[in-house]
Amino acid sequence: DRKATITIICSISIMILSFLFINIPMFAEAKALEDAETVFFNQGDAYRKLGEYRRAINEYDKCIKINPKNSEAYTNRGAANIELGNLKQAIKDLDKAIEIDQKSADTYYNRGIAYFNLGNYNRAIKDYDRAIKINPKASNFYTNRGNAYFGRSDQKRAIKDYDKAIEINPQNAQAYNNRGNAYGSLGDKDQAIKDIKIAAKLGLKKAQDFLQQYGVDK
Repeated sequence: DRKATITIICSISIMILSFLFINIPMFAEAKALEDAETVFFNQGDAYRKLGEYRRAINEYDKCIKINPKNSEAYTNRGAANIELGNLKQAIKDLDKAIEIDQKSADTYYNRGIAYFNLGNYNRAIKDYDRAIKINPKASNFYTNRGNAYFGRSDQKRAIKDYDKAIEINPQNAQAYNNRGNAYGSLGDKDQAIKDIKIAAKLGLKKAQDFLQQYGVDK
C-alpha cells in the first residue's frame, strides 16, 4: 500500500510538472502582453495630459491592438480625438467604448462634448443625462449640460444646471462665468456681472479679460 501511495504521488507530481512545463511559456506570454497593454495605456494618458494628442492616440492604438476590449482605451482615444477636432472619429471610439461598457460616466460625458462641438445639442444633452445618472456628483457634467441648454437658447434650464454645478463645486469658475452669460442674455446685467466677477476672482482668465475690456471693477 505504501509503495502504491508513493507511486500515485510521483505520478501526480510528474503530471503537474508536465503541465507547468507546457503552460509556463503561455502564462509568461500572456503576462507580457498584459504588461505591454498597461504600459501603452499609461503612456497614452501621459501624452494626453501633456497635450500631445497624436502621440497619445498612437499609444492607445497599440493598447487596443493587444486588447480590443479595453473600453478605457477607446474612451481616452476618443477624448484625444476631440482635442484634435476629429469629432466623428471621436464618436466612433466612444460608441465602441459604450458597446463594451455601458457604465462609464466619462464615456458618455466625452461623447456629449463631441456632439456639442458638432452643434448637436439634443444628442449632447442625452449623453450628459446618462453621465449624470451614473455619476450625479460631477460638477463639470452639469456645467456642460448647461452649455448645451444655452446652445439651444434655453437659458433658464441652463442656469439650473450652472446652479447645480456650483452647489457641487463652489470653485467652478467656468460655471459662474457661463451662468453670468446666461443671465446677461436674459437681460439681468447685475447678476451677470456678479457671476463674472466671481469667475474672475477664481482665476478664470476670460472673465478677467471681460471685466478689463468693459472697465468693470473686479
